[in-house]
Amino acid sequence: MNHRHTPQSATKQDIDKYTRQVKNNEVLCNLPDCPYCKTSSTFFKRHELKERQFNIIENLIVYIVIGLIIRWKCPGCNITFTQYPWFAVPYKRYTLPTIIDLCWQYLENALLTYRKLVEQWCPVEHECADMFLQYSTIHRWISALGSYSVIIRETQRLILEADPRSSIVRDLSNISVFGHKYKNSTRKSILINCKKLICLEKVYTTIFSVSIFSKLAAACLFN
Repeated sequence: MNHRHTPQSATKQDIDKYTRQVKNNEVLCNLPDCPYCKTSSTFFKRHELKERQFNIIENLIVYIVIGLIIRWKCPGCNITFTQYPWFAVPYKRYTLPTIIDLCWQYLENALLTYRKLVEQWCPVEHECADMFLQYSTIHRWISALGSYSVIIRETQRLILEADPRSSIVRDLSNISVFGHKYKNSTRKSILINCKKLICLEKVYTTIFSVSIFSKLAAACLFN
């Protein structure tokens, strides 16, 4: 019998709580200053609220939850920017805990392919039982996390600033990935960076009691 791992996930309560905070005007702008006209983000104005679909996992079933996110407008140049809650990243419907969990499983288990990882737990869409998470989606998740080079660099800097004796530099330099999981050096770098980011998230959360994605990722413009 195959072991069925239940992936981590943000909860409906998490999303509903954030949505209530948005509606009650309790969410402050945590965006960086405008990259175009350099206006301080403290002067940004709420522009609009947008509905966003999130896929959460409970008891190996994927449920769709609708939440709200905020778009802010820079008064200097009228450009608008989206602010993401801690459980979301741009262009991804699954929540950040799920993305990190499944990416880590793939990277850490030599026997897992993308297809086997999905088949291991077989999530089913609650509303559409014939829809499943595509194994290629996990490939794209790793590509996204592995592209956040600025976030990785800035997170490492802040960890060392908070704890100069941290072993984080040595730990990251020792990170490796299984050779059969990439076909070229570019993909190898993406896999290693993804693994570095997940490791940094664990350390950063321990030190600062918040996720990298609560504010820092936005300050790095998700780069």
